[in-house]
Amino acid sequence: MPDDVLWYVPFEALHTDDGLGAGHMVPLTDLIPIRYAPTASLSVPEKSARPRPQNTAIVVGRLFAGEDSEVTQSHFDRVQGAFISPDRIDRPTSGPSSLLAKVWDQMVVIDDSEDANRGEFWNWSPAQADRGKVGSELASWLRSPLGGPEVIYLPGFHSGAEDALKGSLTGNDLFITSLGLMATGSETIVLSRWHSAGSASMAIVEGIGKRMDEMPASKAWQEAMAEVRNMSFDPKLEPRIKGGDPATIPTLDYPYFWADMMLIDTGIRPRVE
Repeated sequence: MPDDVLWYVPFEALHTDDGLGAGHMVPLTDLIPIRYAPTASLSVPEKSARPRPQNTAIVVGRLFAGEDSEVTQSHFDRVQGAFISPDRIDRPTSGPSSLLAKVWDQMVVIDDSEDANRGEFWNWSPAQADRGKVGSELASWLRSPLGGPEVIYLPGFHSGAEDALKGSLTGNDLFITSLGLMATGSETIVLSRWHSAGSASMAIVEGIGKRMDEMPASKAWQEAMAEVRNMSFDPKLEPRIKGGDPATIPTLDYPYFWADMMLIDTGIRPRVE
């Protein structure tokens, strides 16, 4: 349960002794699964087990401003196989997302989200597909009695970590966002801290998504991060890295890549059939 600026600290990337006696330091995620929660009461699930999802809404936009349609399509192609009954959502939606959200068991938003870190905590659109329209903003999701997706992935989210903590940000962007989304019924939220906007963030989404039916989200995240750390660096797939050379950055084993995404979760476990 982080507080204040600690919301922006990737605790999973902090190093500690591996306990084997040789003084070797490893990221904390190598030793234990980690998850975050906004309050003590939201660190435990209300349900006995996570029901098996029946569908997944995948909102397709541009994860990074200016990226071409081929990159957008590759992101969709990458993640759709990791989720149950994926349904591609393009603009415009057939109705307000605050109402449609009830029929989405899971939601993946492959789009550059509005800046909740600028203080618009209640006025940004979680789904982005109907951004700027009535019924799209988080406040409308909260007012709807229907609820929202149980699992939400936001690889295009922006937090105060992206601004190197400039100004007077105190973690409220992440705290209020997680509270708001959990108030709509979400048990698990995966969002970006500094919006790396590339293959690493999408690989984390894919890695968690394909494991969630078999293990708790924290374990799925731990394994997904380990997987990403072994991926090769491709400068074409990491748009925010300018002039990156695979000779000097051979893999994605740098916290910028694998610690961008953050798991906020109640600790709910998958239902065993």
